[in-house]
Amino acid sequence: LHPNYAGDVGIGINPKLAERIKQADVVLLIGGRLGEMPSSDYTLLKSPYPDQALVHVHADAGELGRVYRPTIAINASPTAFVEAFAKRKPAARPSWAAEAEKAHAAYLEWSTPPQTG
Repeated sequence: LHPNYAGDVGIGINPKLAERIKQADVVLLIGGRLGEMPSSDYTLLKSPYPDQALVHVHADAGELGRVYRPTIAINASPTAFVEAFAKRKPAARPSWAAEAEKAHAAYLEWSTPPQTG
């Protein structure tokens, strides 16, 4: 499990994750469509123009801008995008690293069943 993983969107979304998405400066959507279910009935992002900068990566050019108007639309498969993105030289410690750690911890807390008995 990648340390930046914060959970899935859709049915039963962690409320903390939903709030993080709503408060985010930038949303990077790789390969997703953000239809009715994953967008929590279109409430996670304002449609058609989200308050957040939206970077949407999708293999089908017809999906880009169909529901949400992205700040940046990238017509690429998720695999091709991630491979190209991984080649960049990242900052030593990105400014968002602490928030990613908190989001991952919230995911682990949300997804770990409580101990009984």
